[in-house]
Amino acid sequence: MSNFPNAFIDQLKTLFSEQESQYILDSLEETAPVSIRCNPYFKGNLAVSHENITQNNRGYFLNERPIFTADPAFHAGLYYPQEANSMWIGAVFSFLRARYFEPDEALLDFRFVRRSWRENNGHFCAYGSRRLVGSQ
Repeated sequence: MSNFPNAFIDQLKTLFSEQESQYILDSLEETAPVSIRCNPYFKGNLAVSHENITQNNRGYFLNERPIFTADPAFHAGLYYPQEANSMWIGAVFSFLRARYFEPDEALLDFRFVRRSWRENNGHFCAYGSRRLVGSQ
């Protein structure tokens, strides 16, 4: 039996079929999966049971939810909790980088560097011969 308010259930039934509404309610009753992303610069082993996330080679589903704040590996920076669906951006980025950019190009997101851009009269200082590619 669900613990959802009747108004919520009624609204689901007006937006979706009976079967779809029941599917949504059943899925909301399930335990949410727990996923983490490992820090690529930290070398260590996960001491918990896990399985790989397809779209990210540093992402893992955990078989059970740990108490993150009681885990020294979490505080040391070995991993951080991250929803698995948000790891898709890394796969998209890797694909685009391999297809459209040279290995020595540095990619920038100008939203994070607008202030320094303005302070330096619209110029970036690059080390070496790397070409800077950005979007605003």
